[in-house]
Amino acid sequence: MRIFILYTTAILLGLGLAEHLQAQELDPDVYGNQLSSVRPNNNVLYAELGGSGFLLSLNYERKLFVADQLTVAARVGIGSAIFINALPLAGLNASIGARNGKLELGFNAIRTYSFDFFFAEGRYILANPLVGYRYEHPAGFLFRVTASPFFQLYDPEDWVDNDLVFPWLGLSFGYCF
Repeated sequence: MRIFILYTTAILLGLGLAEHLQAQELDPDVYGNQLSSVRPNNNVLYAELGGSGFLLSLNYERKLFVADQLTVAARVGIGSAIFINALPLAGLNASIGARNGKLELGFNAIRTYSFDFFFAEGRYILANPLVGYRYEHPAGFLFRVTASPFFQLYDPEDWVDNDLVFPWLGLSFGYCF
């Protein structure tokens, strides 16, 4: 229940910040017909193979801040794997660069259920930092490749032994709108 409250609070704060930043609209008198090419696509839907959702995940991302060479976005998703029932995940990431291809840095928190193969069975909270390459085409196509290891943050059976480290890679395809 606590993780649900944490996720809900993070999402609501992120959406509130997004609305505040969106309220600062670009002036059409200054930008004229170039306005549509200046404003980025603020929403992203993508599927990820590997990555933060272990085997496969479906993700929604909302850009919270867009500057010349920096974009900050909030992410929520649901993932699944053969031996894992469902993984809700939430995170923040930053894309750095001036062109369509950018360096991406981020951090996700993942709540896991029912591990049977890779780890002992149980429920865990995992940290999932990521570093990778992100390509967003102006027409909306998204491609990402990331290195995203997992670190155990919380094990209800053992608060002391947090030595789980699991290296992982991800490949994503999606659409920006």
